[in-house]
Amino acid sequence: MNRGSANLDVTLASPSVERRVSDWKVIPGLTSSDHNVISFRVACSQSAPPSTGNAVRKRYLWKNTDWKAFRKTLKSLTIARSAELGCPVVDPCVNALSEVLQTACDTHMKRAVVGRLKPPLWWSSDLGSELARLGRWKRKLRAERNAFRKRAIRRKYADLKRRYNRACFRARRTAWRSFVTGTGNEEPWGPVYKWLKAGGTRPSEKLPASIRKMDGTFTCSLRETGERLLEQLVPEDSDAT
Repeated sequence: MNRGSANLDVTLASPSVERRVSDWKVIPGLTSSDHNVISFRVACSQSAPPSTGNAVRKRYLWKNTDWKAFRKTLKSLTIARSAELGCPVVDPCVNALSEVLQTACDTHMKRAVVGRLKPPLWWSSDLGSELARLGRWKRKLRAERNAFRKRAIRRKYADLKRRYNRACFRARRTAWRSFVTGTGNEEPWGPVYKWLKAGGTRPSEKLPASIRKMDGTFTCSLRETGERLLEQLVPEDSDAT
């Protein structure tokens, strides 16, 4: 914040960062500089405060924007809101600037609706902490120039990566077992049964789980089912032919 007549400083942040910021204020007279001090608090916990807005956000697609028309609209809007934009009070000026930019973007840019990514059901805060720690060691590895220390950091990073992968595997396995147990008890012929009957995701195994044989019994495996189907649908040539 400048004490004299100068351009207004604007602070921009993504929605995820904005939710962590609180107690934003200007502290006048703290320094001898022409600029006042801006202070705010940032929550550094692993989990950010919950979002108060909609889970779906919109993003501007600026690739095919007519920038000549955009600048013309922006200029006309700026002139129309010149009184508010030149206001010495910060809040009205910031609000006017935000509305001018948003109106110009809405007029000349298409928007894509982007759903907020949700973590998988097996994800946990502990895995998030391990992933963050792994990222810090990866950055250390990239920044290190000393060959001896870089080898030590690489060994540490590889060890942390193995631990993280094992933790993810255990979490996925536990979640899958819980899902199969719960769904199997509530819906024995539900999605788990259908998935297993179809042979998972491989098209080659999408065969009936069992079929009736000529003697009245049923096949016991996918392999046996496939063999019986081949015998009936693609019979071998007889010796007479």
